[in-house]
Amino acid sequence: MRSERGSAGAGFALMLIVLALSASLLDIYSLATAKAWADRVCQEASLVAVSTARDLAAYVQTGRVRVDPDVADQVAREVVALRAQQRGYQYSVQVEVLEEGGSVPGFPPAGSILGRDFAGNDPAVGVYLEVEVPTAFMKALGLGNATRVHAFAASSLSSARRS
Repeated sequence: MRSERGSAGAGFALMLIVLALSASLLDIYSLATAKAWADRVCQEASLVAVSTARDLAAYVQTGRVRVDPDVADQVAREVVALRAQQRGYQYSVQVEVLEEGGSVPGFPPAGSILGRDFAGNDPAVGVYLEVEVPTAFMKALGLGNATRVHAFAASSLSSARRS
């Protein structure tokens, strides 16, 4: 009788461990999927924004490539909003525009492995996205209902003249 109780207790403990590992793997998968999605959305938003916001009038007048900051900001935010709505994600987005090049110290605010500032010699649009991803196991452990993932991408226009 005693050996059966010990076996049942060990089996229950093993079942809890397997359940915890499974839930952890699901959370990790959700976070990895959301991170990949956020990276793609940032890339798309920055590319569409920099392409759409090219200021051709400035190029004709001055010979320098320029990006209209208001148009770039609006377009990037629209792309992110559309993609987030399709997935049902809660998010926060920041857009920085280098009209003719330059730098923005401290941008992106998080998620930058190299810790560099957003800078370049050419006009560019940088998009930083923070997405709340629902989790199951972390929620059960009392670590919150969601975890945030961060993504950043930038696209620029080349000002080099071709001969």
